[in-house]
Amino acid sequence: MSRKPKAVTRTIAATRELIARMEKIQSTLACGQQVRMLMVTNGALMTHETARFLVDNQVSVSVSIDGDQLAHDERRKDRNGFGSFQLAVRGYSMLKQAGGRPGISCTLGNHNVSRLPEISAYFAKELKPEVE
Repeated sequence: MSRKPKAVTRTIAATRELIARMEKIQSTLACGQQVRMLMVTNGALMTHETARFLVDNQVSVSVSIDGDQLAHDERRKDRNGFGSFQLAVRGYSMLKQAGGRPGISCTLGNHNVSRLPEISAYFAKELKPEVE
């Protein structure tokens, strides 16, 4: 009776460098060992090509979105000081369009905790995450 190799789980906090280095992910996935990749991203640099690659290689992706535009943009700004909500939602949408089932990573803080019921309703109505 042979033992099935245990799957390796790695959690990756995505940064710009990670998106830019897709070849490194590809080599990890091609190593022959069963690998479960989990990625958290702000979605800002997501492209259709990157979304397709992630979906095709069964990388589980969550996009950091802290609520509706008001809640999100209060704390998450781009390098020019502008809110990043539109970029995050665009990245999330690209993953869905590629056939993925992206999750939402929502950081709670003073900027949004009092509006949690509204934020949850926004996620359900507008972003429609798939729940397993």
